[in-house]
Formats: sequence, C-alpha cells, structure tokens
Amino acid sequence: MSKHETHIRRGAHFRLIIAVVILIAVGTLIAWPKYQELKEKQNQLTNLQTEIDIVGATLDSERDIYRVLKEEYAARAATDQKAIAVILPETTSQTEIVREIEDYTNQLANTEFIELKSISFGRTVNNPDIDYVTIPFKINLDATEESLMIFLRHFEYTGNINSDLAQTNRLLDIQDVEFQSNSNSEKKGVVNVNLSVNAYALLPDIK
Repeated sequence: MSKHETHIRRGAHFRLIIAVVILIAVGTLIAWPKYQELKEKQNQLTNLQTEIDIVGATLDSERDIYRVLKEEYAARAATDQKAIAVILPETTSQTEIVREIEDYTNQLANTEFIELKSISFGRTVNNPDIDYVTIPFKINLDATEESLMIFLRHFEYTGNINSDLAQTNRLLDIQDVEFQSNSNSEKKGVVNVNLSVNAYALLPDIK
C-alpha cells in the first residue's frame, strides 16, 4: 500500500472518529434533557402515588370513624325513640298511670310517711290544634312536708330522656297544689294534699 493510500485511509478513519464523537455529543445533548425530564416525571409519579396512599389511608380512617359515629347515632336514636315512647306513649290507659304513681308512693313510704288516698280522672281533652291528648287527673294524699317535697320532686323529673330507659318515666305535669290541715290528732305534722296533674298521650290515629 502506497503512502498516499495510507494517508487517505488515516484521514478517513480520523473523519469517521470525529463524526462518531460529534454524533455522540449531539445525541447526549438531545438525550440528557429527555432523560432528566423522564426522571422528574418518575419522581412526580412516585410522589403522587405516595400522596394517593396517604389520602387512601386517611379516607379509610375517616370511613371507620364515620361508621362508628353512624352506629352510635343509630343506637342513640333508637334509645331516644324508645324513651319518647315511654314519655309520650300511644295510650291513654289510666291503669298504667295509677300503677306508676302507686309504685312510686309505696317505694317512698318505705322511708317517709306518705299515704295515697285516691286518684280520680277527668275527661280526656283532645285538642285538634295539637298532636296529643291531655289526660287530667287528681291525686289526694296525706304526707309530711319532707315526703311531699320528695313526691313533688319526682314529678319534676318525669319526662326526662335518660340513657337508662329504666329511669325514664311518663311525663306527668303538676298543674295545681292545694293543702288542707289534717284535723286528726294522730297525724300531727301531716297535711292533706290535692294535686291536679296532666298526663299526655300520642295516639296512632292522630300522629
């Protein structure tokens, strides 16, 4: 091979090397920003997935809290509904009213002097402007000042909604109290009392 040919071949190799270097450089200049953009997108996707996982966990927690609150609300609503049914029942039964008063009076009589004389009912009042009927009645009893105050205080707490249904009582509303001195010498300190009381009932046909 002549020197001229060798020189030409070396020149061709050199130009080829230069071309390859230029191609690599140009490729790098074009590919590197794309690579950086790709890495940034990957990081963004990773961050988004992390945020999605966090939000998902938060939603699961909030769903659990919601379920608990919903169950508590349903249980409380059911209890309150049962309490309301006791406070304002769908019956005008006088027997139940008498039994409730007798039971409490007998209980109080274990520690204080009190004697239930009579319970008499008036005519039930059905007012078309309201959705319940009024059941008026009178209580006559003998009591000391202490037992009378306890007895009256019991009526103040009727109609309260308690979490314990066993402590919930039918609403009994005292309208008037009359005192009469007891002339019986054996009952000193004892007064005869007349109470005018209202009970109420929500009837199914007027709800």
